[in-house]
Amino acid sequence: MKQVPVNHRDRTLWAKVDDEDYEFLTQFRWSATVRRTVTYANTSVPTYPGSIGVSMHRMIMGDAAEDWQTTMKGYREYKLNNGKTVFILPSQSRRLRKIDIDHVDGNGLNNTGASLRHLSRPEQIRNRRH
Repeated sequence: MKQVPVNHRDRTLWAKVDDEDYEFLTQFRWSATVRRTVTYANTSVPTYPGSIGVSMHRMIMGDAAEDWQTTMKGYREYKLNNGKTVFILPSQSRRLRKIDIDHVDGNGLNNTGASLRHLSRPEQIRNRRH
């Protein structure tokens, strides 16, 4: 296991990642996003036109393609250099994802394979820590 620096205001946080993901992830500059009580690592990925924000956990796991293709309209596939695919939705559709990536231990900066899983939105809401 290795750690990737994540900028948050005037300090550095550290995201845990598996050794095989480390080299790919260190190509990007990561910043922290706090949602409710969980902190996540995010970066910008260049696309045409402009750039998009992508979470570290989505880069590691990729998106669940079989679910998106039947339920989403207007999305674009974006192939990452690590062989994974993330799907970019029109901004008004962001909350319509049916399959999300869940951090098993509730730590948004623990991005090791053992801590991440694809989970439906209802399952994820049931597992949410309050």
